[in-house]
Amino acid sequence: PVGGAAMNSDEGPSEAPSWRRSFRCGVGGVAGPCAASHDRLQAHARVGELRLGVRPELAARGDVLTLVARNADRLGAVPGAAKRLALDLRDPRNADIAVKAAVDHGGGLDVVANAVGVVAFGNVVDLSLDTMEELFLTNTFVPIALAKAALTYLRPGGVIVNISSTCGLVGSVALVAYCASKGAVTNLTRAMALDHASEGIRINAICPGSVDTPMLVSEHRAGTSVNEVFERNLASIPEGRIPEPSEVADLT
Repeated sequence: PVGGAAMNSDEGPSEAPSWRRSFRCGVGGVAGPCAASHDRLQAHARVGELRLGVRPELAARGDVLTLVARNADRLGAVPGAAKRLALDLRDPRNADIAVKAAVDHGGGLDVVANAVGVVAFGNVVDLSLDTMEELFLTNTFVPIALAKAALTYLRPGGVIVNISSTCGLVGSVALVAYCASKGAVTNLTRAMALDHASEGIRINAICPGSVDTPMLVSEHRAGTSVNEVFERNLASIPEGRIPEPSEVADLT
């Protein structure tokens, strides 16, 4: 299992309990030129991406969960027992509020899972600077702000998990802003892992490829069916199938 005991004193590490106090945030959707024609997909994507960081089994085994997203209605659609906070984490002040609420709710903090992501399609000429800034603000700076807030409370055995992407490892056509912002998350994770390893805090990134969430088909264009989008993605996956969100959640 990921994580361990977060302590409320400075007396040294204690034995890890069977439960964990987890703080998990998720924002998904579409930014940029294709957003206006895909409102339905955006709405579902935000819930779908939260599933990357939330599993009903966590609450069932006794984990104390705090969930954060921008939209209260979509947040409420995520199953399981948890404290829920509707906050826009693009405002760094809200990162402090969210983490403090998680600590108060659970009596400490063991795990932080950043399952945030928005995507915009186009090359560097196509995309406006405002759109690129939005991707970096959500995809990169939200994890930074949460890490800064959480590291005040995490103790030996604590864990931060960032959801990056294979696009954060290699380039992809017409995804320049997404690749750049997720690439920053991947290298941010590497650097933070080195900085805080001596404190007994583990910081990892998960880099999924195509996953069966509404974001996958958010590039749907007139004349292109959802099946065609799936077939194009399947052609690049040796196993010949697109993973479910739960398979990514299991890694957190």
